[in-house]
Amino acid sequence: MVPRTPQKRSVERRAALLDAARTLLNAEGTRAVTHRRVAERAGVPTASVGYYFASREELLLDCLRADEEDRIRTAEALRADASPALPPREVGERAVLTIWADRTPALVGRVWAAMDGVREGPLLRAQAHHGRLRLDANLAALLSACGYPADLAGFVLTAANGSIVNSGVEGRPEEAFARASEDVAVLLDRLGRSSTG
Repeated sequence: MVPRTPQKRSVERRAALLDAARTLLNAEGTRAVTHRRVAERAGVPTASVGYYFASREELLLDCLRADEEDRIRTAEALRADASPALPPREVGERAVLTIWADRTPALVGRVWAAMDGVREGPLLRAQAHHGRLRLDANLAALLSACGYPADLAGFVLTAANGSIVNSGVEGRPEEAFARASEDVAVLLDRLGRSSTG
């Protein structure tokens, strides 16, 4: 076995801390992202968090950026073979995955964490807004590729998020993805495809 270099270990430790913070953020919200809890979850000394992230806000910003990049990669993959031939149910599923890149019960936590994050301060709110603009563009591109008017993106986002929040409020997070996908499919079916795509 080749010994790890300090640089590689440093990269791995930072990634482990970011992964731990993202898990806590998406499961329990911003209040759960403390130096102690992140370090505990990553299995490293508490001081490591401060070494790799100048502040809690920087850590939360990096969490939002990493989540955004995951969603962008997912959106691009889902759009690659999108076409007007896809049934509304499939478009609904792809739309929800474009928005959140998650189909697990943790989806509810991701939505609540996003709402929680915008209250943390202006930098997090600005990052969330930037992510929202990229999300809108990806969702509009998916809808257009599937033959729907691109300007339905805001309605689709609202319908999906409302369904996810309702699933959480009703204590049924395991139904969030299916429910949101179905609600989006119904919305798209009722509004219909555009003649120009």
